[in-house]
Amino acid sequence: MDSEVSWIVPRLMRRYADGGDFIVKEVDKTLTIMAETVSRSKMIGALAAQARHKHASLRNKCSWFLSVCLELPNSKELIIKEGEKIWPAISALLDDSSGDARMWAKKTCSLVLGVMSSRSEMEPYVSRYLTDAKVKQVIECAEKYKSGSIPKAAASTKPYTRRFSLNLGNNRDALPRDLLPLGSTLPNIVSKAMKSNASSSNRSEWLGATM
Repeated sequence: MDSEVSWIVPRLMRRYADGGDFIVKEVDKTLTIMAETVSRSKMIGALAAQARHKHASLRNKCSWFLSVCLELPNSKELIIKEGEKIWPAISALLDDSSGDARMWAKKTCSLVLGVMSSRSEMEPYVSRYLTDAKVKQVIECAEKYKSGSIPKAAASTKPYTRRFSLNLGNNRDALPRDLLPLGSTLPNIVSKAMKSNASSSNRSEWLGATM
């Protein structure tokens, strides 16, 4: 499924602007499953591309899921390898107009500092991709919001998703009939596709029909 991540993630995230609480929860579950299952390099690239989306709800979730991906075990090699994608996205989210996006970006900075062990180890990697002023901002956030500094109530709460009126279509009747017994939930749809023995192109067509 790794080869499909780059287009599945944007399509799923568009659903944050499309529906109510049920759709939002289903997308949350699906992206969480993907973060733990597919290539995190692919996942981070797809998420980073959403960091400057016009809708705050998508930027909030993008910021949150970047922290989710980097909080998983064995993240140090990933942070070093994908710095070109991670740091421009985090830098943009630190200056975001949304408080949720900023808060999760700060948490991500603190997570990276925890993985890197010290400022002296973290700073050279960040400086490869950002200006001196931005590096200073990232390091200050990392040190200020290091483990335990972000209020627990905020750190444990998923970002709020505002509902936008976009005509993206959420008609259950439009789903393929063989998916209806699954309850038409996005995690089940993606999970079934991942377990399928179908070819990559067939899985792409199948998933594309549901999103």
